[in-house]
Amino acid sequence: MTDRYIQSGFDEVYNGFWREYRNHMPEADDSEGWSRCHDHSLALQEKYPFLSEAIVRLEIELDERMRARMRRTEKL
Repeated sequence: MTDRYIQSGFDEVYNGFWREYRNHMPEADDSEGWSRCHDHSLALQEKYPFLSEAIVRLEIELDERMRARMRRTEKL
């Protein structure tokens, strides 16, 4: 593993995945959106296996945020 490969991995996971879905999270009933998100995470895990656990945790965080948003809107 080179420094450039590691840097590229962190950059692509944070800027290309996390920031994209954090700011434009699919709605709970948007199965296509969640499928794209999951497919993107799988592609990144294959490309950067050393970041696999972090990518899975980010995907879980997105799901938890979506569920929290649903709970907040149900209370209104």
